[in-house]
Amino acid sequence: MKIAALEFFPWFFVNDTHTWGPMQNLADNLAERLNFRYVYEAPEDGQWGQKTPTNWTGLVGMIYNNRSDLSLGPIALTWDRSQAGDFGALLTMEYLTVLSGYPSQAEPNAFGTLMAFDWTVR
Repeated sequence: MKIAALEFFPWFFVNDTHTWGPMQNLADNLAERLNFRYVYEAPEDGQWGQKTPTNWTGLVGMIYNNRSDLSLGPIALTWDRSQAGDFGALLTMEYLTVLSGYPSQAEPNAFGTLMAFDWTVR
């Protein structure tokens, strides 16, 4: 079985000699219980998957074009993507946001919310 995957912190890690992380554990458990062997393959374009006018890119494209049997990745469930392959149950929900301090009442500033960010590019 071919599994399409890209490294994504903190769920799946890849180096020159091996892979590890929770998604690796999931793949190992599935392989053991369903009695199959697998190999990982990364998409050539390094993308998660975007729809193009005639095809798909990335991990989703590997499933859509039958180049992979399964994909492990943070692939958000959308209507378009649901037409490219079958999604399993959600494994996690993450809500990412930006948090800033309370605005100072002493000095009103239209750009106060942005002041929480460091302007230095690192």
